[in-house]
Amino acid sequence: MNLSKGSIGEDNSNLLGSFLITKLQLAAMSRVDMPEAARNDFYLYVDEFQNFTTDSFATILSEARKYRLNLVLAHQYIAQLTESGNDKVRNAIFGNVSTMISFRVGSDDGEVLEKEYEPIFVSPQLLALNKFQIALKLSIHGKPSLPFMSNTLPPIFNDYGGSYDKVVQQSRERNAVIKSKAKKKIDDWTKEHYHKPSDEVKDWWDLSGTVEDLELFFEMGRHLATSDDWPEWSETSEFRAVREASRDEP
Repeated sequence: MNLSKGSIGEDNSNLLGSFLITKLQLAAMSRVDMPEAARNDFYLYVDEFQNFTTDSFATILSEARKYRLNLVLAHQYIAQLTESGNDKVRNAIFGNVSTMISFRVGSDDGEVLEKEYEPIFVSPQLLALNKFQIALKLSIHGKPSLPFMSNTLPPIFNDYGGSYDKVVQQSRERNAVIKSKAKKKIDDWTKEHYHKPSDEVKDWWDLSGTVEDLELFFEMGRHLATSDDWPEWSETSEFRAVREASRDEP
């Protein structure tokens, strides 16, 4: 079932996921009247399961094993299991796990996992694991072994056999646009939204004295910069007189 937050929203995703987990828990518990030999294994895979960390999860982890309900849970880091302030799920996980395998982890997770691997490994060693290197503790005949280091197999296929060119081609087909078509779209959009400024000069525009007004403006600026008192310029008196005088100058 796809409970993506992007599709149905975070609240709906969490609510429906919690309902589904509880329903599966009740279904597992209903096997109590079934002979143990007749209980087929049922595997429940939950991605980002920290979003559904209800008490039902803690109960499943602690009690559903005998009903052959098996869990495969995925998340990023241990602190996600306690963000709601409830430690029941985290405690149930570590309390019911007998075989533990760890790749390189972060500092916070290293402090937690150190308790599982001590006294053989400490947190800095878990933080410094190399690629394909793991720390593990196995359950052998129902008894935990001493922790030890091992290496997993590297990727099987190193030669991608020309898939690079295929990826590039698929990306171009999916996302790219032919240059001529892209230019036409840009030109059409520009014509619709922008208009070229007109060079036409209207007869009713009065541009006389524009240069003189600018010269007067800068002259006033120089006067203000050197004067102790603000001059009382007026459009109808001194300002107009200075303006007219500047126009008459050769």
